[in-house]
Amino acid sequence: KRSQEILETVKDLKALPIPPDKLFTMVARRFIGVHEENSNNDGIMVRAFQRVVGEAVKEPWCLSFVQGCVMATEVFSNTKATFPALEHCQMAAREAHAKNLELPRPRIGCVVLWKKEGSDKGHAGIVIDILRTGGRAEITTVEGNTGDEDQRDGDGVYMKIRLRGEIPGFEKPRFFDPDFRYPLPKRPPL
Repeated sequence: KRSQEILETVKDLKALPIPPDKLFTMVARRFIGVHEENSNNDGIMVRAFQRVVGEAVKEPWCLSFVQGCVMATEVFSNTKATFPALEHCQMAAREAHAKNLELPRPRIGCVVLWKKEGSDKGHAGIVIDILRTGGRAEITTVEGNTGDEDQRDGDGVYMKIRLRGEIPGFEKPRFFDPDFRYPLPKRPPL
């Protein structure tokens, strides 16, 4: 589903002649600083992200944030992502794996999904940069529903730097290609 609030926030990116994966990271960066309002998992932009995946009212919204960025990228680049349009991180990971979208290592513009140890809960983000020094890799992400204290149920959209992409208490991260396909065929006039 489309969300006008999301498209309005990033409308100036529409005219840029850049590949979809680059646009995807630029869209994500634009939302850094968005915070929940009123109560947990609520607010104008949070509800806008949640509408993209259906009626996920007051539910954790990390993957809804990713899906909102996917939606804006699709609209502005005339593409369609094959990454599953779901709101549950582990369901999306399973379906994306089945579609052969899993990557052996992160790349800029990919979706990262984490699974909390001992549960089916997860977390999602978008990789915007990778810094490799020596044997270490620092992965910079933009994530919704995160924060300084709670990594998977925070209060806003933040840029995070994670050593090897890891979060304490979570299994090793998995990386997926959103796989933007373009151009979409033009619809004949009615």
